[in-house]
Amino acid sequence: MPIQVPAGKLDTGPAELGNMKITELFNNPKEPIDALLGTEKDHEEKDKESKFDLDDDLIFYMHNNDDFYRRNLFPVLKVCKDKFDHGGGFSHRMFKPIVARAYESYRKEFPLRELEDSLEEEQCEAIARKIYNTELGNMKDGKYQ
Repeated sequence: MPIQVPAGKLDTGPAELGNMKITELFNNPKEPIDALLGTEKDHEEKDKESKFDLDDDLIFYMHNNDDFYRRNLFPVLKVCKDKFDHGGGFSHRMFKPIVARAYESYRKEFPLRELEDSLEEEQCEAIARKIYNTELGNMKDGKYQ
């Protein structure tokens, strides 16, 4: 026994009878697609996020490049930790030669034309201070045992 489905008008929404082209959805002059999707603010945030921060990127490189970390940063951290354990202090200046070497290595691995030939003294000092503050905090918190 065959079953018959009653023929009625299909509800096709704003496209009415289904004769709308897909391009008409995106060519609405009243509102741009970003406004419809709520993504117009996302573009501005992505532009702000894509700014290049050499200080943080170089510190990340120093900690996450295994070869550089083992050969350069770890030995200095070990000396600093020994001084800290014996009640002595250490200065952020201990990290300046490491920062300079890291910059050279970073430039070789990532040859960006935005990078200068050498790191400015002020920026090297600032990066060394950041590392010093972070590592001293780690030592005080007992993260290096």
